[in-house]
This record gives sequence, C-alpha cells and structure tokens, in this order.
Amino acid sequence: MALAGIIRAEIVEKQEATVMAGSGITVVMATYDPPAHWLREQLQSVAAQALPPEKVLILDDCSPHTELEDIRRILTETLGELPWELTRNEENQGSNETFAALIQQVETPYVAFCDQDDRWMPHKLETLLGQMQDDRVTAVCSDQQIIDGEGKVLFDSITQAMPHIHFRSGENLAPGLLKDNFMSGCTMLMRTEIAKAALPLVPGMVYDHHLALFSAARGKVISLPEALIAHRIHGNNQTGPLGDIRTKADYIAKRVEPFARRMAALKDRIDLGQPQRTLEDWASARLDYSRRVKGAGKRLLRLRRCSQGVTLFELLLPLMPGCMFRFVLKALQRGKI
Repeated sequence: MALAGIIRAEIVEKQEATVMAGSGITVVMATYDPPAHWLREQLQSVAAQALPPEKVLILDDCSPHTELEDIRRILTETLGELPWELTRNEENQGSNETFAALIQQVETPYVAFCDQDDRWMPHKLETLLGQMQDDRVTAVCSDQQIIDGEGKVLFDSITQAMPHIHFRSGENLAPGLLKDNFMSGCTMLMRTEIAKAALPLVPGMVYDHHLALFSAARGKVISLPEALIAHRIHGNNQTGPLGDIRTKADYIAKRVEPFARRMAALKDRIDLGQPQRTLEDWASARLDYSRRVKGAGKRLLRLRRCSQGVTLFELLLPLMPGCMFRFVLKALQRGKI
C-alpha cells in the first residue's frame, strides 16, 4: 500500500553492502534533532550486534537544528561496514508517518525499530530473531531497562517505572491490545509483510501500538522478560502514566478524544467482534461525558468493566476542584494509586 503524497524525502547518502550479514533484518530509525552523543551511542550498539542487521535505514524528519552532514558523519564513524541509507523529509511529518515511510522502504523479511537515543544489548537482534522460527509468530518484543541522560540505570524493567504494563505472549491477544499496548517499538522485531499490510497507520494511535494490534490480529506475538535495550528517559520523552498531562483539558484532549478517534477509525480496518464493539461504545460514552451530553454518565457507568479505574476517574473529573485534580494526578503519575 503506497504512501505517495504523504512523505517526500530525498536520498542524502548511502553506503552499499560489502558483506551481507544474512540476518534478514533491516533496522529503521527516525531522527529529529538527535543529540550527537546519544545518537552515536545508539548506532554503536547497533553495529555491535552479535547478529548484525543487513541494512540500517535512517529517515530524518526535517530536523530544524541538526545538519544532515552531522548525522552522515556519525553514521560513517559508527556503523563500519554495515550498509546504511540516510534520507530526509522535505517537511516535518511526525514520528508516525516517518516510521510508516521507513517500513515502505524495507526489503528484508524482518524489520526492527530503533530510537535515536537508546542503547541495545549486543544479543538483541539474535534473541528476537530466535523467536521467529515459529511461523505463527508475527512480532516479538522484550522488556527494557530505563536509563537517564547520563546512562545510569533507573529501573531494571519498564514494569517498575510503569506498573500498569503487563507483558503477554500468545495468540488471540488483539482484543486486549485495542486499549492497552505492552509492545514498545524500540524493542520490537516484526515480519515485514505484516508491517506493510498494517499501513496506513490509524489516526490517534502511536505507530508501535498500531503495529502491535495488527500483528496480534494476524498471528502470535511474543514478549520476552529479558531487557534487551536500555531506554533513555530525558526531558523530551518522559515515561510514566499521564506524564504529559497538566490540566483537565489536557486529559480530555490527549486521552479521551484520541481514543475515540482511534476506535472510530479502526471500524474500517479491523473486526475483532464484540470486544471491539464494547470498546467503541465506551469510547463514545467517555467523549460524550466529557462534552456534558445528557445521559452519557449512565452509559459510561454501565460500561465500567472496560476499565473501572479510568471510568471512575473520568466520572469524578468534572466534580474535582483544581487542587484535588492536581493531587490525584500526581499520585497517578507516581503510581501511588
């Protein structure tokens, strides 16, 4: 499925393969004003893989403050003989459309997604690919350490930082992924044919959540308990529940409305039966309640089994004074309630 007209990019430079690694894996990375030292560390960890990728594709999303020559130089200095290709969006498209464009360029059987500022463990690709020997497996992910800007380990598992994440493996997991995602893109390896078939991406859904859902709908997904990357947390990418929320309006704009748009868009893309219909009704009730539609509160209460905690919070939201909202929000962000 072509994405012509959505992304236009120019090829900046490429390094052709001198030796094919034979892994069948292409690593794709979206960059946007990447800090040079973190980008260097990330690429060094890709180059140091026990099972090297066959190619690395980098698409810069029209960085306003980073020269492409700087990125090219880091690629040349870190990736050694690994073949790579660097391209640039003519206009900023956002991470979702940038990763969608990268997926379209992949020619190997498998695709691995890479952030611009993390660090991979040397056996990451080898370990993930080992799970793909089962033909039913469409995607595999792993746990991750959480590190700070200096590389210090803050948490040995993402579940310590985000207790609401529960890893699962198996088939028939797509209904649960309609609402909650446990597969982080930076830890994922997918079959390329599945990734391409999942395009275009659904509005209001982060690319890795979208790909996880469509992978689970097409087969078996695997979550490994081993942390195969160190995910860097800094000022621009804080991880945590409701970390980007400051006000009630924020919550509605960034949680309630996007979920409603997502469920509406998914109607035409995937059919998971009654669980999907129920979540569509819940999403509609949440949106209507946030807009003070008469009777929406009763509908929302009736559908509370979709998420009792979220439903209770949103039912009480209009009644909370600002000081109480801020107190509850901080407690939620810290995982205290």
